[in-house]
Amino acid sequence: MPARRALSGYLKMAAHLDGGLSDSMSSNCDLSERVVHSERVVHLEQLPADALGAVWGAVDHDDAFAASLVCSKLNAARAGVPIRTRICSSLRSSSLRQWADAHGCPPPYPYWVELHGLRAASAALYNGRCGLVLQPPNSVSGRVPVEVDGGLGECATGRRDAVRILVKPANTRPLTELGSELILAVRLLTSPGGWSRRQVSLPRDHSCFLREAVLLPNNSTLSQSEQTTLWLQKKGFGINVRNGQLSGKTVADMRTISALTPSVLGNTGNPDQVLATLSAMRERAQREAYREQLQPLLTQSQPLPSARWANVERPQLMTVLGVPLAAQRLEARSSRGRGGMGNHLASILMADTDGSTGEDWRGGVGEVLVYRCPTPSTGAVTSVDHLTGFDMEIVISFLENVRGHLSEDPVTPDNLNEHRQRWKSYEYNRQKDA
Repeated sequence: MPARRALSGYLKMAAHLDGGLSDSMSSNCDLSERVVHSERVVHLEQLPADALGAVWGAVDHDDAFAASLVCSKLNAARAGVPIRTRICSSLRSSSLRQWADAHGCPPPYPYWVELHGLRAASAALYNGRCGLVLQPPNSVSGRVPVEVDGGLGECATGRRDAVRILVKPANTRPLTELGSELILAVRLLTSPGGWSRRQVSLPRDHSCFLREAVLLPNNSTLSQSEQTTLWLQKKGFGINVRNGQLSGKTVADMRTISALTPSVLGNTGNPDQVLATLSAMRERAQREAYREQLQPLLTQSQPLPSARWANVERPQLMTVLGVPLAAQRLEARSSRGRGGMGNHLASILMADTDGSTGEDWRGGVGEVLVYRCPTPSTGAVTSVDHLTGFDMEIVISFLENVRGHLSEDPVTPDNLNEHRQRWKSYEYNRQKDA
């Protein structure tokens, strides 16, 4: 039985633990309740309760359900602690998945994989990329449909421009390990009350994390004085909002984004034309700067021709407070009608340093994916941490508490440390009380 084979390592460890416990027993222990040190441990049932408790403590969360079925005494050692086994963990082997199916485990679709071993010339460029397996294998070909990460950070699925390929299951490696392979994120959902959220996971190697690691944030949208903006920029805290120029654009669009602008010469007789020309030249220079900053990302992620620039912003207040989050819109604004796309949680999250929320985040927002970004000090994808549903609950409740006061006491360079300390204290107390 796969579950028993999965626990063979724990049985060996149990024997080792029991031997160590026997060596360290004090003289007044009741030896009749324990396995004699010289006796070889063959079954888990032979171990005393404290040794079984130690074994249970070493069992991975994703093996807990199997462990509870293998041995009744081991199940008793968990002392009623709830079992939470992730569905995707059943993908670690075909036999484990068959066992999970036999015990009523729900289908794992969709789930993340890494593509490998694709040899066809048209498919080899997808090797090493992560993708989302959408459905079970095709009944005719036995292949699974995979939506491939395009390379520009987009996380929304079902897009018309997304690349979908059919591959053999043997050419997919399921990503199941939290931390090393998968990072937890939070999806803020649209609902009548606007308070719904769902825990999701993303591959650590997804281009959404690479995008935030490679691109330096800018501070052009901070509603602060020029002095404050420059100060924050020097400190490395800013908002990555290259969406006005680039959102929804492909690499080909980016290469032609700076069209030639008319010369100022010849327009000197008309002040309006001169101003318009100067404005166009400034916009061209800004786009050129964008393109220059994009080059490291394009070099590392090798975006697919159809990939489009994700619509991502950094929550302004939380960014200034030292909490590197990214909020990615998963739907075009008001694409389902403004009334049906209200997202109250996203509106609270995107509070500015004076407590206000911009007009474009107050209505027609749609679903939003929120995840942690690489910290300004490291800028490495390996530094990205999980964002749990409880983390998001703490952030939202903190923002609800402070937004009303920020209109009179906005965050400035002079009081930034005070506001940061307030956030750290609030976070610490919430986690301590959990």
